[in-house]
Amino acid sequence: MNNANSASTSQQTALLLPFLGARHSCFSMLRRFLNRLTPPDRSPNLAPVFGAVLVRLAKADGVYTADERAMIMSQITPLLGEGDTADTALNNAEEIEAAAGDTIHLANQIKQLVPLDERVNLIESAWAVVLADGSRDAHEDAIMRLFAKLMGLSDGDSARARQRVTNIKGSAS
Repeated sequence: MNNANSASTSQQTALLLPFLGARHSCFSMLRRFLNRLTPPDRSPNLAPVFGAVLVRLAKADGVYTADERAMIMSQITPLLGEGDTADTALNNAEEIEAAAGDTIHLANQIKQLVPLDERVNLIESAWAVVLADGSRDAHEDAIMRLFAKLMGLSDGDSARARQRVTNIKGSAS
């Protein structure tokens, strides 16, 4: 009798597994959908680390202008946590950039915080900083190529992001 109950339970479980799997899949799809509707993670770690990359880009040509600083603040402000200020975040970013050994370390931290499909937004922000002073430098281009690659994006993705930023700047003038 015990074996019959065990067999019956096994059969019921086998019948329910496809349903449970489909249900799990539906919840998983719903969770992914809702995650896309919510704003990006405003992790307090992202603003200063991404800001450090932006500072590094701004300093790459040997000149760190007020326009570049203002652009960095405008790019990291949406990433700030409750109660944080852009000035404080920029100061933290400058300290992190000065202490960071290489761009790879910073990029790895960013990759942990930002999903692949949202990283192109970071590349656009980075191009906005590079172009803030009105010129491009070979050093800035080199860091941009490296940063885009480290973010898992192609040169083409980066070029299209740069073009979008250029078009926005052009239409604002």
